[in-house]
Amino acid sequence: MKTLSRIPTKAAMVAYGRSLAKTLTGGEILLLSGPLGAGKTTLLQGLAAGLGVRGRVSSPTYVVVQSYRAKQGAIRALTHVDLYRLTPSEVLGLGLGELAGQPDRVMAIEWPQRLGRRKLAGRIIKLTLRHLPKDGRSVEIKN
Repeated sequence: MKTLSRIPTKAAMVAYGRSLAKTLTGGEILLLSGPLGAGKTTLLQGLAAGLGVRGRVSSPTYVVVQSYRAKQGAIRALTHVDLYRLTPSEVLGLGLGELAGQPDRVMAIEWPQRLGRRKLAGRIIKLTLRHLPKDGRSVEIKN
């Protein structure tokens, strides 16, 4: 399945993330691709809010992996991974395979191209974010 949405503002991107959270049941791996500033972290802030995460959610660019407690249905954790600064060989040592696909967790990975050929177990949802020519962003989802 493939969907494309136009997101005109930052607030709309947060709302989109909240809406996306309602469709998740646990075990999903969201792969977020797009250029710097396309709204990946903003979407994840909305997703986190929709999953019942409390507190500030920011990009773990330097921490790389950040987990949050969640409270939506069977989902009890959101793991946010930012691979921007890593090479595929450095990603191997993160232990993502152990966290991926757990039925009580959603994993969101920014810059998934850094995974290289590594496969993760779980329901993969690919999100591609883009800048639009005038204002706003677009989000394309492929399951």
